[in-house]
Amino acid sequence: YALPVQMALAALGKGNGYATHRDFLEGRLKLDKDSEVIQFASKIRMIVSKDLDQRFVRNFIADLTVHFSDGGSQHIFLDKAKGMPSNPFTPQEHAAKLHELTDEFIGVAQATRLFELVDQMDPSMSVGELAALTHRER
Repeated sequence: YALPVQMALAALGKGNGYATHRDFLEGRLKLDKDSEVIQFASKIRMIVSKDLDQRFVRNFIADLTVHFSDGGSQHIFLDKAKGMPSNPFTPQEHAAKLHELTDEFIGVAQATRLFELVDQMDPSMSVGELAALTHRER
């Protein structure tokens, strides 16, 4: 789905990560034209800034202004997106993201072992040993 929809999901507290995406794909999250998410997303206006694209070539940034129904507004500029080298995940955030992407498919224990092996980066480890951890144990 589009960036305004992801922004609406986040702003409404519904999340915008992989689990939310799966909920949508599997029918647990409705995003029809009358849903609160799509209604909120329809109020988001995006303007591409070639200047910002040129100044921040390899970084995700945000320069936004939020207008409130009471007439007030707030300007936010973010040049260090979470997860980028300039603002890396904490070890806990990294583990949470990895588990979100893998636990359902290969199980918690196997995912944990896979992450431990990747973190060790032992060059003597066989590719087969690593690849075996990408499939659910039976």
